[in-house]
Amino acid sequence: MFLSCLVLAGPAAGAPTCQELSDKYAIIAGKGFGFAPPDVQATWKKMNCNTRPAPALTEALCQELSNRFGIIAGVTFGTADANAQGSWKAFPCNTKPSGPATGEPTCQELSDKYAIIAGKGFGFAPPDVQATWKKMNCNTRPAPALTESLCQELSNRFGIVAGVTFGTADANAQGSWKAFPCNTKPSAPAAPAEQLWLETNTNNPFTSKTVLERGKPYRITMQGTYSMWESFTAPSKKSGKPEPTPMFPSTVGANKLVGIDPEFYFAWPNGSAFDLNSEPAPRRSALIEVSLDGGKTWRHPTTTEPFSATEHKYTYTVTGEGNALQVRNIDKPVGDNYGRLQISVQPGA
Repeated sequence: MFLSCLVLAGPAAGAPTCQELSDKYAIIAGKGFGFAPPDVQATWKKMNCNTRPAPALTEALCQELSNRFGIIAGVTFGTADANAQGSWKAFPCNTKPSGPATGEPTCQELSDKYAIIAGKGFGFAPPDVQATWKKMNCNTRPAPALTESLCQELSNRFGIVAGVTFGTADANAQGSWKAFPCNTKPSAPAAPAEQLWLETNTNNPFTSKTVLERGKPYRITMQGTYSMWESFTAPSKKSGKPEPTPMFPSTVGANKLVGIDPEFYFAWPNGSAFDLNSEPAPRRSALIEVSLDGGKTWRHPTTTEPFSATEHKYTYTVTGEGNALQVRNIDKPVGDNYGRLQISVQPGA
């Protein structure tokens, strides 16, 4: 007598299980493939899966759906397709986009600020922002309410005139322009910005000639690099790579290695007290403060911009209080500091 055996093939050794695919990509059988890419969806179907994510993962996966697609509960599904929406509804979710614990911007915030449209163009995002977007696996586009202002910004930056010329726009800017789609031309030049220079080797405040009108928005842009360590000869193993000299050297004194810009500590010397903290570089800095009320109160302005490794340039939006802008460095002592910061103030959000 011969016995015939039927061997059923299961997943290949090391291949993910149905449950693992559900847990990783928010796949819910019969409802939606969450954010699973096409090849994962094909694998799921081939395996005849019928699972949904573990209940303990609901909150994390809902948050991931919000961050990836700009979904805000009860407001908008952002750029979510039918699969993402299906999983969202089936959980059900009740989240909105939130930045990573490090304070980095969300995918939606990057889209809204730089006119980034997934799969179409990076708008006017600088290289470091593009790298952040890719690292976060973003898939958003700007909120519809921002279309007009972002199209106008693209026209103003690159000289784009609808139906006539793309000016100096590169492929990324053109991609976003076409995907909106835009229909603008450059507007009249904005009011010129006033430029200040902040020497980091003093605590004395620097004051603008411009009076920031009460209730009106202004943009403060800070750029540059500096150091607060006299004996900066070798970087710590926990720090990033220092730069050889300040972007804008001090007018007096030495100008050596630097590791600080207006928003981040990106490098520090070996043996620094910074090594007592496990947080890696770059770390947020609050050494540069502004006052809008004539010097009564001071604070470091806030921004969600990521570390700008190339330009070391950050823009902050503030509201005028009827006084000139004052800026200061609060590091003490400052006798060993070197490097200047270029600061400009201009009307508009």
